[in-house]
Amino acid sequence: MFALLRHDATEGQDVCCVVVQDVRSGKQAVNFSQARQYPLAEVQAMKREGVSNGSIGEFCKRWYEEKGFPVSRCDQIRTATAAALALV
Repeated sequence: MFALLRHDATEGQDVCCVVVQDVRSGKQAVNFSQARQYPLAEVQAMKREGVSNGSIGEFCKRWYEEKGFPVSRCDQIRTATAAALALV
């Protein structure tokens, strides 16, 4: 997750970073997934209130499902991994 500073707010983006290494050659490849909007303000408020990471994860899962984003977290990881593997 990274924060994107705007003039009127801070927006959160969820991104997957994958590092693949060939252990024989030591060659590495790094790739990033497409970004998805992240409920930054809500998660920050939950952290301040002492909500557990597990509960925050469940909140985020429901939040993404309600938004109906066409790309899931698994899709992000799968796409970034495939692209990194193609570079090794």
